[in-house]
Amino acid sequence: MEADFHAAHGRLKKAASQFPGYEGAAVFPPSASGEWRSLIRFRTEPQLSAWLQSPQRKEGLPAVRSSLAQDFSVFAQTTPLGTTVRRMNGKTAMTPSWKTAMLLLMVLYPMAMLQSKFVAPVIGKLGAEPWLSVWLGQVFSVALMQWWLMPTVSSWCRRCLDPVDGASLRISLRGAAVAVIVYAASLTVFATVEWLQ
Repeated sequence: MEADFHAAHGRLKKAASQFPGYEGAAVFPPSASGEWRSLIRFRTEPQLSAWLQSPQRKEGLPAVRSSLAQDFSVFAQTTPLGTTVRRMNGKTAMTPSWKTAMLLLMVLYPMAMLQSKFVAPVIGKLGAEPWLSVWLGQVFSVALMQWWLMPTVSSWCRRCLDPVDGASLRISLRGAAVAVIVYAASLTVFATVEWLQ
């Protein structure tokens, strides 16, 4: 009943696309395990949870279930910053920790330098005590990284971060070299441009 399955999944995908944070959906035909896979992506975990618990999803599931030989199981994964999760042949593959760490440092260092130069003095002038000033600065930095900087930089480095497509030594070394170049450029800029210090 593949035609029925695709039609039902298409209606479910259309309903999901109306929800905030929707980033796409795909259906993968059977692999060696003989199981079909359906992937749906949302920008944040709360946005995904809102879809999973929505009445629109519950209304669309019976049509999907009726086209299957057996019921489906849901696999959801919350990932660290910059981590890509892939599930293949029943096994989960994630971006190696060293790649995630290099990406995080690539974004964190310039963010910390700019925050201490421009944001911290403004908070201090408002009369905040040092303990509160540091906390407010961190709230600003984390929000910026979580919802803008990390998703943007991760999208630029998507191939290297992919645990399958980026698993080769050549791609991994190329990604590491790019990160080292960015580190060097950041250090050079903040070391030589005095008004940024």
